[in-house]
Amino acid sequence: MIKGKSPLSAEVGIGVIDKWQGKGLGSGLMGRIIVEARGLGFKKLTLAVESSNYRAIKLYKKYRFVEKSIRKDHWGNTVIEMEKYIACPKPP
Repeated sequence: MIKGKSPLSAEVGIGVIDKWQGKGLGSGLMGRIIVEARGLGFKKLTLAVESSNYRAIKLYKKYRFVEKSIRKDHWGNTVIEMEKYIACPKPP
């Protein structure tokens, strides 16, 4: 899912249910999201992930998202905010 925060930034959120984790679905989704975001002209992707979600953090780091900040969410959980700058494709 891509939700534009501004003309240059999009917030990303993905989820894969437990029985489908470890099969490459999250990686496939993230790869496609990045391609689509570039095609739409976004320059930066942002996301938030609970600090205990090690599998998701590993996936995001694989796609070169970097930690921007750490905060508490509405329920008191520690959340890591991450971002990735993406280059738009060159015109043909």
